[in-house]
Amino acid sequence: MNITNSPEDNSKEYWVLLVIMHFIILVVGFLGNAFVLAVYTCSRKPLCTMDAYLINLSVSDLLLAFTCLFYLTSLIDKWIFGEAMCKIISLLNETVFTSSMFTVACIACDQYFATVKSSSCPIRKNAVPTYIKVMLPIIWLLSLLIGIPDYFVYEEETTNATTQCNISLDLLTKQEYYMILVLQVTFPFFIPLIAILFCYVAILFKVRSTSILQKRRVYKTVLGLISVFLLLEAPYHICIFMEIITISTTWDEITFLLAAFSSCIHPFLYALLWKKFRKRVIKITPSFAKNGKTLKKLETACFGTTGLQVNLPPQQYYSVMTVAVSCSLHDLT
Repeated sequence: MNITNSPEDNSKEYWVLLVIMHFIILVVGFLGNAFVLAVYTCSRKPLCTMDAYLINLSVSDLLLAFTCLFYLTSLIDKWIFGEAMCKIISLLNETVFTSSMFTVACIACDQYFATVKSSSCPIRKNAVPTYIKVMLPIIWLLSLLIGIPDYFVYEEETTNATTQCNISLDLLTKQEYYMILVLQVTFPFFIPLIAILFCYVAILFKVRSTSILQKRRVYKTVLGLISVFLLLEAPYHICIFMEIITISTTWDEITFLLAAFSSCIHPFLYALLWKKFRKRVIKITPSFAKNGKTLKKLETACFGTTGLQVNLPPQQYYSVMTVAVSCSLHDLT
């Protein structure tokens, strides 16, 4: 559920901070995710399960960054796009925000099946196209259902000669408003959080028998992914939960933008630092090919010459790479 206030509602410094955060999300999120989609558009290599999730994640995050353009305009001046666009953008914002969260959870599940259940998961091994064709529509359908309430509760409001796109509490009873909050906290946050924690903890148990160095690398990767999710997403949903139990909070705007900032992080966390994606970039961009040795040195410095491998059934392995934040996915197939 997005938050939009007029500049008059906040101090000048607070308003400037909101504008800067919107601008960063708009520019970095748009360019980063557009780059990921451009790479996949130009690459002719067949897609794997992880590729499909990365494309879906980038589409969601690109649209999330796009909605910031409307809210940034509203912050700087006023809402000038009309009531219909107020409802549509509010619906789109919640839908793509939820889709992004669900996709991150699906990536965790994909890693779980690739490592813990690699020998007993015929869906992943033999029917990936069908699996993707089923999962991606489900992600978008559930996200749309969660976002639909925003279409009906957001409308143009004019206060002190300034028009903004805000929730109209006159359209809802208190119980209805809290039901919407519960819906938009439980499904987009707690369910993905449970899935992410379960899958990554299971992966940690899977690598217990590997060498100390290998365990450290996997632990860094898993803890890095969980930490990024919690640091960016948890504050906003905690604020919403506090509102549900009638505890006043004034941090809704900042924490929502912090959660939306994930759209800037995902291209680097899940794509650019993934080995197979980097290979696509190098293959389609001649100038990147010249830097192949530099990328290889970076990987070798972090993982040695062979990368990180965990003992799995014959002919299968799970490889991870950690660079930045300290870690990200390396090779999941």
